[in-house]
Amino acid sequence: MNYWICSILNNSKVQRLATRLCIALVCVASPLSFATDFGVATWGMSYDEIKQLETRSNLTPFGETDYLVYVVELPNIDSARIVYQFQNNQLIEGRFIFETIPLNIARSIEQYRNVSMLMSSKFGAAKTNETITNNGMPLNSSLASLAQALAADSVIFKSSWQTPTTRLVHQLAWNTDKPHHQIHYTTLNKNIIPAM
Repeated sequence: MNYWICSILNNSKVQRLATRLCIALVCVASPLSFATDFGVATWGMSYDEIKQLETRSNLTPFGETDYLVYVVELPNIDSARIVYQFQNNQLIEGRFIFETIPLNIARSIEQYRNVSMLMSSKFGAAKTNETITNNGMPLNSSLASLAQALAADSVIFKSSWQTPTTRLVHQLAWNTDKPHHQIHYTTLNKNIIPAM
C-alpha cells in the first residue's frame, strides 16, 4: 500500500497537478489575488457572466447594468466593496473601495498601509509609491500628523502595480468630508480600453 502511494506521489504529472491545485487554492483564498484580471473576471467579460460567477453579497441597485457591487471581506479592513464597471456590456474597469467604521482618519491610513502590504505580497514591490503634498514639503511621518494632513486635504498617498494585463493604482485622498481609499484596476488590453 505504501509503495503504491509513494509511486503515485513520485509521478511528475501528479506532482504538477498537485502544484497547480495548491496555487489555485492560494489564489482563490484572497479577493485581491488575480488568477483572473479583476475579482472573479477577465477583461471583456459581460455583466451576466460576472454576475453568475460572483458568490459574494450583491449590493448592486435593481436595474443597474453599468456596474456590479459586492461586499468583500479582507483582513484588517473595516468595510470593503468590489465594483465591476462595464461599457458596451464589457468589463473595462474595476475598483476596490475601502472605508472605516466609524469614520476614523488615522484608521484609514492604517488600512491603506495594510492594503499596500497585501498588494505587495501578491504582486511584488510597488512600481510607484508616493506621498504627494500640495506644497511639496516633506511631512512628519507620525500617524497623527499624517491624519491631520489628510483631513486638511494636503496629502495624497498613491502606489501602483502592474501585471501583464492590468494596471493597479492604490490611492488614499480626501474627498469633500472624508477619506477616499480605493484601488483602481484598468485593462492594458488595447482592444477593451474604454472610450474617453
